[in-house]
Amino acid sequence: MEIYIDSPHNRIMMNKSIILMGIPSSGNTLVYNIYNHIFDKVISVKKIDKKYLTKNNYNVITYRDPRSVLYSLCYYSCGDSIDFYNNNKFKITEEMIKENIGDVVNYFNQMNKFINAKFISDTIFLKYESFVNCYDTIFNSLLDINEDINLSYEEKIHITGKFCKNNKNQLDNYLDGKEIVDEWEHKIPRRFHDYINTVLYIPITEWGYNVKGQNITNFY
Repeated sequence: MEIYIDSPHNRIMMNKSIILMGIPSSGNTLVYNIYNHIFDKVISVKKIDKKYLTKNNYNVITYRDPRSVLYSLCYYSCGDSIDFYNNNKFKITEEMIKENIGDVVNYFNQMNKFINAKFISDTIFLKYESFVNCYDTIFNSLLDINEDINLSYEEKIHITGKFCKNNKNQLDNYLDGKEIVDEWEHKIPRRFHDYINTVLYIPITEWGYNVKGQNITNFY
């Protein structure tokens, strides 16, 4: 199926709804925009909820390094007092970490409920670090829903240009870029690393991230 999509009227009709959900700050909006540009019946929900595990849905779930999620939650907990584009002024504190780290654990606990679910074959997990600099990862995931999709290079560039927020003169770099390494450890003071790695040890390791040799001790 060769398609050139530039209008909601050209979207592929689906028998099932596509439910987009994810861990906060894990690229869910980007994935939603691309999926919604291709398919009809795409629904974005704010909460990862097992109630969507039905044979009537495809579920697309985005996730990210738990420590980067924690940093983001702390950052946005400051509201409008911090300039998004000048976040060098943002200083994370112990109080912020302790207020938000439990939410990170809960988010990943909710996501774990999908792993052994009955309809897991209709669930797609997308790793932020794999697709944020390589949109082909998102485009390839479309085939899990409709294997007849055949987007040309020009179509991918066109769609990428609509939703890429960065340098639009180098769009081809976003199709086959490399997986990134999130910079949480440079944003969160080192004195907090051991505590964070300990509390988040299970989601960090279960979802394929590296603890990087930090001392894992019992803080409880």
